[in-house]
This record gives sequence, C-alpha cells and structure tokens, in this order.
Amino acid sequence: MERRKAFSVIASGAALLALAGCDAEDKPSATATVLNNENVHEAMKSVEEALDSLESNVDDFSTTNWKEVVPEVEVSVADLRQSLNQLKKELGYSD
Repeated sequence: MERRKAFSVIASGAALLALAGCDAEDKPSATATVLNNENVHEAMKSVEEALDSLESNVDDFSTTNWKEVVPEVEVSVADLRQSLNQLKKELGYSD
C-alpha cells in the first residue's frame, strides 16, 4: 500500500513536469519591452551613426568645395534612410 502511494505521488509529479515542459510557445520575459530589445538598440545606434556622418559631411561645406561635399552628403542621406527603415522594422512600424 505504501508503495502505491509513493508511486502515485511520483507519477503525479512526473506528469506535471511533463506538462510544464510541453509548452510550445516561448513567452516573453516579464521585463521585455521595445526599449530593452537588442535589435532596436542596434538599429538606433545605426541611425545615430548615420546622423553623425551626415552632420560631419554638412559641416564640410564651410571648408570644402560643394561639388566634393554633395556626393558624400547623398551617401550619408541614403545611409540614414536605410538605418531609419531598419529601426522602423524593429519597432514594428508600418506606413
């Protein structure tokens, strides 16, 4: 009788563990937010770098011939647009 009781308790515990392990969907962390998402941080960093590059290239207008600066500004604008699009994607933003 004692063995049956022990077996019953062990079997019940094993069944509960098995059911707990069968959860097919990953659940987000309780602290998961858009702001602590690594992909969002990387995309934001890319936007900041592209903006810094653009600002630097625009500053070159004061010391360099504009014909030399314009192509660099165009590249910076394209980089900024690409970075912004990546950030939008990571945030789930759609037009």
